[in-house]
Amino acid sequence: GLPDDRTYFWWRAVAAAFMLRPNPDTLLLLERNRDPLLRDSQGRCVAAYVRHGDKAVEMRLVPFSVYGSAALALLPGGGPRLLFLGTEDHRVLQEAALWGRREAVQVRVSNLSVSLLADKLTAINPHTLESRLPPHRQWEYLSYLLHLQEAVSCRLGMVCTVPSNYCRLIDELRTTVGAKANGFFVDLSTETCPKVPCVRRFAQPNFQGQVFDPATRIW
Repeated sequence: GLPDDRTYFWWRAVAAAFMLRPNPDTLLLLERNRDPLLRDSQGRCVAAYVRHGDKAVEMRLVPFSVYGSAALALLPGGGPRLLFLGTEDHRVLQEAALWGRREAVQVRVSNLSVSLLADKLTAINPHTLESRLPPHRQWEYLSYLLHLQEAVSCRLGMVCTVPSNYCRLIDELRTTVGAKANGFFVDLSTETCPKVPCVRRFAQPNFQGQVFDPATRIW
């Protein structure tokens, strides 16, 4: 059976998967907006979520370069190399594009995310937000679901920071409906990882795992 120290995580993961069940119409809409390259890759990709923005008040933010190093360790040496990237920071998208060209990695980002981040470049007055929403804001929640679907589909590994609730949600869905409980998961946060980066091949409640060096691939 499941070890006692993993039962709480498993309960959370199953509960999250149950609450986030999309209906047939939502599934159809998600499929229409999927990245064709990621779909055709049949999961041969690495997913990463770079949590920046207002999360700085709760945790130390990790620069994209650290995510990139971890992703390179998980990506194959030859053939197409795909990284699916999610973030709420438009500067990360710019840095990742340059990194991808330098490292010969195709960085894929949801078109919905690009539209939403473009909206955020314009200052929004919180007092008029309810009556004057920016363009594309109606796609915000669908964008979240689409990112979850793409991140769950990548079978080569997931890179993120565990203090991010969205990172934990992706991990829980990958462990359950994604059937990737034994897949690589890399935590880059110094709050939850004693020596960054931490990698594991099975979800654990304390999110601690084997320490590895992306430069040497010693696991």
